[in-house]
Amino acid sequence: MSFYRASCTNSISESLDKQKLQVEFSGYQYKLADGSLSANTGFGEGTASIAGNKARFQPTRADSECQITLKFSGKNLEVKQVNKCGFGLNVTAAGKYQRINSDRPTFDW
Repeated sequence: MSFYRASCTNSISESLDKQKLQVEFSGYQYKLADGSLSANTGFGEGTASIAGNKARFQPTRADSECQITLKFSGKNLEVKQVNKCGFGLNVTAAGKYQRINSDRPTFDW
């Protein structure tokens, strides 16, 4: 299934088993804090461990302090990111997403 918020997409596969999910994040930031235009992109992927309606993971090749938590609620997904993940200047996975489809995604990694 895929979830979307402005400037980010999260693709999440069906469970690899009862305790794990495959996750892929793709995001971009096109404006800096001062409003000037910029072009920064970020990508992360990994395997998340499931506990109830939450899943946690550290993206492959992310900064060692990076931790991402996914919280599922109906058609919504809330993502919290702890510390910088090295996705790109001002690019973050954090935010509230809405499910845009229930199709099983294809991962390139």
